[in-house]
Amino acid sequence: MAESPVATGRAKYGAVAVLDALGVKGKDIKQSLHFLDTFTGLFDELESETRSQVIDASNLTLRPEVRTFQDTIVLTWDLADKDGIFHCLTFLGWRLGGILTQALAQGIPLRGAVSIGNFVQTPMAVLGPAVADAFNWHNKSDWVGVVLTPNAGQVFCDEISSTTTGIAHSLTQFFEFFDVPIKSCRWWPFPRTRRMWAVAWPVEIARQYELAEEFETVRYPLSFWFEHYCRLWKLKVSKAKSKYRNSGNFIAQISRSKAWEIGAARAQVKFRRTAAPSRTPGVSP
Repeated sequence: MAESPVATGRAKYGAVAVLDALGVKGKDIKQSLHFLDTFTGLFDELESETRSQVIDASNLTLRPEVRTFQDTIVLTWDLADKDGIFHCLTFLGWRLGGILTQALAQGIPLRGAVSIGNFVQTPMAVLGPAVADAFNWHNKSDWVGVVLTPNAGQVFCDEISSTTTGIAHSLTQFFEFFDVPIKSCRWWPFPRTRRMWAVAWPVEIARQYELAEEFETVRYPLSFWFEHYCRLWKLKVSKAKSKYRNSGNFIAQISRSKAWEIGAARAQVKFRRTAAPSRTPGVSP
């Protein structure tokens, strides 16, 4: 008798990200295929790019396990060794920033949460404390962005406090401590915030060489890029005004607090563009 798929599952320790693709619910078949094709290509590209970068992810699966249902995406990264949590968080901040930026460039704004902990994964399902924690927080924020759950935030703070200032900066450059806007609910219909760690995804705008080629991210502020793609993809800003306004506030803070990282990224983009062969606009090389 063949072994049950459930019996082949095993307990794992790692990261679980649960993301909402905003505006995907209710799409027709053609639009749904565009959504799936976009994400398949996105993760192929990210895996290839990750392998070419000098980042210590030797104890972390580079390509996440991906599961989707309707407008919800579940990503899991298996961490082979708990001692590698520092590199895991650095890797996640970098990769999730790229995922959010490139998905938005394709007209798919994302919102979600990341948890660190134990989970069980089989070909049929993924569940456990880390999954429940991420699901509990993934749709509470009122913006485009990804937060660390309070539990993951505590792990993050423990890692920072246990390292030197220089090493800690290599982690904090990918995250921002921010008053995250929380959606109002029936029992509390007023705007509210919670101080949480969030992925500093706007920094990735400056790092994306291909986006810089499309229009001058080197010259314009990061907020211009965000507004450009909202208009380009006709995102329903008017129906979710607070969500996009809050995202703009986050971009504004990142522009101030991560000015050094943004400047360094733009300098690298300028160098790469100078070194690259000249191109005529609209003509493929």
